[in-house]
Amino acid sequence: SPTAPPPPPTGAWVRPTRRLLPLEFIDGYKPTNRAGVASCRPDGAVGVLDDLAAAFARTIFVDGVFNADPHAGNILVSKRERGRVIILDFGLTKRLTRRV
Repeated sequence: SPTAPPPPPTGAWVRPTRRLLPLEFIDGYKPTNRAGVASCRPDGAVGVLDDLAAAFARTIFVDGVFNADPHAGNILVSKRERGRVIILDFGLTKRLTRRV
């Protein structure tokens, strides 16, 4: 089952500007790396798929946000957080209205 969202980043907070986009490094495996995923998740790919389905369902049905760019390059399986599934790149999202 999906876990709680991670805590906010620690350390100095850098405000984005027109010329600076602060990023965070996340150490993880691509979901296509079966050996890497299996090394940090006993449920392997099935668990990753379950967590992804739950995360996308929550963002759509609970949060009302649609991620229009969900591909393997925008997903990581965390090496440090017991295989937590991390969705990257929310640059192409839309807020859903009740009429949808």
